Amino acid sequence: MTSFKIDELELSGTDFDSWARDEPRYANWPVVYILYNDEDVYVGESLSFTSRMHQHLNSPSKRHLKTARVVLDDTFNKSACLDLESFLIRLFAGDGKYTMLNQNDGIVDADYYERPSYQLTFSEIFEELRHR
Repeated sequence: MTSFKIDELELSGTDFDSWARDEPRYANWPVVYILYNDEDVYVGESLSFTSRMHQHLNSPSKRHLKTARVVLDDTFNKSACLDLESFLIRLFAGDGKYTMLNQNDGIVDADYYERPSYQLTFSEIFEELRHR
């Protein structure tokens, strides 16, 4: 079982590079993130969360999103993040609370090293996100 943490960050008027000074994994580590407001949600993954935020918030389709939740884990790799991203997209889409801004379902059903051990925590991560 992996140990994860979920950080919550406000997106408006933010210096994204300052986040990386406080948490270096935001600039150079595989993460999964959820961008949302009261109506819309977008789920993504990146090896550089701070760089990706610059791109997203320059995009008219995501500029209105107000909050980010970032899922960090010392054991994450790119494959695990792609799998978690896909898992969360499906669950948020099925939840019906938000309009999904993702245009696809992510990478689905790709096998990777120790996938079953990662998948054990995916439901736990979703429940933590939903609880918040």
